[in-house]
Order: sequence, then C-alpha cells, then structure tokens
Amino acid sequence: MKGINQLLTITDKDYLLTSIAVSRITVPEVFYDQETSISQSDPRQILPILVIADGEYYKIIDGYKRYKLAIQEKRAEISCCVLHQQLDPKESALLRMNMNKGRGLSFKEKILIIKWLKENTEKNEYLCVAEECGIPFKEIHDFEALISSDQYIIDAVGCGILDITAAPLLSQLKSDDSEAILRLFSENSFSRQMQRELVEWIPEIAFREKCPVVNVIDSESIKQIRENAKLNGPQKIQKIRDTVFEKRFPNLARAKESWRNLSRISNPDPGKIVFQSSEAFEKNRLEVKITLTNSSQAATIFNKLLLISPETWDRLIYPGSLSIKKERPAGI
Repeated sequence: MKGINQLLTITDKDYLLTSIAVSRITVPEVFYDQETSISQSDPRQILPILVIADGEYYKIIDGYKRYKLAIQEKRAEISCCVLHQQLDPKESALLRMNMNKGRGLSFKEKILIIKWLKENTEKNEYLCVAEECGIPFKEIHDFEALISSDQYIIDAVGCGILDITAAPLLSQLKSDDSEAILRLFSENSFSRQMQRELVEWIPEIAFREKCPVVNVIDSESIKQIRENAKLNGPQKIQKIRDTVFEKRFPNLARAKESWRNLSRISNPDPGKIVFQSSEAFEKNRLEVKITLTNSSQAATIFNKLLLISPETWDRLIYPGSLSIKKERPAGI
C-alpha cells in the first residue's frame, strides 16, 4: 500500500520566504474547511503560509485559515513560503495532507479529504493515505456512506444531532420525512442505537398506517411525551423509544408486557432478586440477579426461589411459549 511519501515526487524542497500581497493569492478547489477559522491568539497564526507560483498569482497549498485571518484583518501582505518546484493538483493536495498529519482534523475536513481521495487515488492508496491523515479505518466506511448524503444530513452529523451511522438510513427517506426525524433528534440526545432503531421503525410504521412520517412523530402519544415538562431528557428519550417500539412491534410489545407481569408476580423477593429476559426474546434465556448484603440471606433467598414451580420457570426461560394470560402462575 502506498502512503503519502511514496506518492509524492518532490525532490527540490527549497522554499523562498517572502511577503506577498494578499490580493495575489488564490485558493484552489481542494479540501479546505472554509467555515472554520483560526484566532489571533492561536500561535499558528504567525506562521507563513505555503504557496506555489501560478502565473502572476500564488495558489495556497497550506495555510487557508491564516490567509482567511489576513483578509479579515484587511492586511495588504502576508508572509509566505514559496515552493520552487511545480506540482500538479494531486501532488499539491497530497503535500498539504502530509503537512497536516500531526494535527486533529475537523469533521468537515474529514468529509472533504475522503471525497477527494475517492475521486483522485486508487483504492490501496486511498485507505493508506486516509489513515495517515488521522482518519481511522473504522471511520472510513461511515464517511464514505455520508459523502453521498444531502448537505442538510451531513450538517446534522457535523453539529451532533445525527449519529454518522444513522445517516445512510436517513438518506434513503424523502426529504420531508428525514427532516421530521431530524427535528425529533434535535430535541433530545438519542443514543446511536436508538437513532438507528427510530430511523428504521418510524418509516415502517408510516408505511403500514399509510401516512407521512411526520404524522407518526406528531401522533398524540408521542406529542404528549415531548411536551411533558415533568419528564427530564433521558425519561423522554426512553418513553419515545418504547412508544415507537410498541407501535412497530405490537405483538412483541404485548408479549413483553405479559412476561413482565409474570416475572413480577413470580418474583418472591423483588428487593433482592431481578429477573431479566434477553432483548426482544431473541434467545431462550433468563438471567437472575441476586443481591446479598450478608451471608445469612443466601439460604433464605434460594429457598424462596425453590418455591417457584418448574412450569413457571419454563415460562420465564422460554418466552416464545408464553401465552398472554393474566392468571397467577402455579406454585406462587
């Protein structure tokens, strides 16, 4: 695999340090994060920018933020290092990446770099250079999927409203639907897993009910949760998730409620014993958590557990065989 140094063909690394009129400097269309600025207090702002001659002008290779600061301060000139050797656009971009390997990249810079590498390098070069630039391999796939999304989805990921792993799912929806979901996500900080669940479940509910996604989100049950001032953020998040789950999987939701009722009336000591089934009943398994504060309690608690009938244990362990009944289980 070829890294940046193997792809660069620069032999003459001599630079000319000089001052150049700001009006004679141009910005090539590469991967400069044009929205992020550098402050006057940042020690890097005094460093010269790296440029290359382009006729009567000079193109920036590295130092866009310093150039932007000079414009904001209405400076006539700016200190520059002029690279003697001519570079093609690919080498200029690679040189800039090479000079910035040691610093953290902004979200937008990662987007721009991934997009540029995919369009201008071979696959083996692209992966190696991306990692050298500080984009871990595990992030590359997520950014690859994101760069084809609409800008408002990319912006939602950049400002922390949307998790990057949920972006491809959201991009498959119509803009009205995806924007409605983003409004919901902007109100509370849903976890990565919850975002992925809701992006899948809400459109499926809308399809089944033959209505727009916004109707599901603005339904009375969800609206009451969102507007309930007595609930804090985490409580609203969990209740919204549970409500959408019940709408998407009504049979499973009823089975889970029936199992919870069974476990509640079967539990001989709720203060010290907790029954836990596998999530969504995907496994025939029961976890029993016992809390002891002294050794004398052990025999008492285990004797209580012995009073639970084999039939009840089976119904707790094998949720799939659980019939939705309300009667008190035998042996309790």
